[in-house]
Amino acid sequence: MRVILPEIFWHGNRERIMSLDFQSSSTPQLATCGADLVLGIYIRIWQINLFNNELIPQHIDDLAGTHERCVNVVKFSPDGKLLASGSDDGCVVIWEKKLKPVFGEDREEIGWGSKRVLRGHVGEIHDLCWSETGKYIATASMDGSAIIFDVERAKVIQRLEGHKHVQGISWHSGYLATMSTDRTLRIFKQSKKGFYIKHSVRDYEKNKLFQEQGQASAFFRRLAFSPCGSLLIAPAGLSGDIPVAHCFFKKQFTVPSITFPINITNQEKASAVCVKFCPFFYKANDTQLIAGLEHKLVWAVATKDSVLIYDSEHATPIGAITNAHYAPLTDLAWFGDKLLAVSSIDGYVSFVVFEEGELGIRITAEVKEEKSQDMEIEEEVEVKDDSSKKDTGKRRICPVAVVGN
Repeated sequence: MRVILPEIFWHGNRERIMSLDFQSSSTPQLATCGADLVLGIYIRIWQINLFNNELIPQHIDDLAGTHERCVNVVKFSPDGKLLASGSDDGCVVIWEKKLKPVFGEDREEIGWGSKRVLRGHVGEIHDLCWSETGKYIATASMDGSAIIFDVERAKVIQRLEGHKHVQGISWHSGYLATMSTDRTLRIFKQSKKGFYIKHSVRDYEKNKLFQEQGQASAFFRRLAFSPCGSLLIAPAGLSGDIPVAHCFFKKQFTVPSITFPINITNQEKASAVCVKFCPFFYKANDTQLIAGLEHKLVWAVATKDSVLIYDSEHATPIGAITNAHYAPLTDLAWFGDKLLAVSSIDGYVSFVVFEEGELGIRITAEVKEEKSQDMEIEEEVEVKDDSSKKDTGKRRICPVAVVGN
């Protein structure tokens, strides 16, 4: 594992980079987004070239002319053919490859252009995710709502209310999870008529599970389901006074089953900002930390100043990168298990490069997933706040911070 920090201007004169994502393709193409106060180019596409020990980013396209303010999140569709972006202007733009005029020349070439705009929020969009089929997009906004859009029809089909500022959202196999500055994690279950709230997780036995708004990132609480759907890992967690990332098992969403401390730099104000799973499964050893998991999972956690690499066999990080950036981190993106890209408000992108087999022996896991139902919604459905809802699941595991020897 090694770290490379290309010293190039990614956006404007080192304008902040808020998010990034790799396209699912044979070669690493990376979308980055953020602010560009001079040119107004909020999204860029890069080819990431790896030559022996060198990593050379090559700028290949600018996506401009639709968003009017800073773009906070970009995500490629599952098949890689579309790109979705969410902005401070409250809009989601869907981009596709099409013929575009070449500036200053009388010809056209293939490039990324806007396909449609999704509207429904009245506040900034801080996160989004695609459904596994690519038919829907779910968005998280500072207006206190999450919205489910039908991408092809450019239509709001469901609005999930009840949070304050929503800073993170993740979707997997019929479950949608959101995180907010109100210190709650909400789990929604999908049905043919849309999502309904299943759990609202905030405290455990009068102990705070999540950090207050002033303790955590001002922008993001980007949580993630594992690629098999067995785990949900949430940032901005607390175990007593210790900053952690909470791991929830799918059958026990009401309380975290494992907590992972993230304060390796001994900063009192440490906070986990983002979680991203490596997309591959690995051969499990006999030291699995999580009972019943037949494969090994690998994931990364970005804190304000560090990147921690975990797997499902160890209670402490298997790798850590600190002080690669001089401003808070914002997002993570995996390209297979070769590259992990890290974005920061300092205007730079760093890369963690892994050797072949370094994270484990890849396997094809037989995952028994609960298939999500396709939603049959013609008119917009609204799920209002139900703060009186009580979880009735058995709470048998008290979250405990795991500290290495």
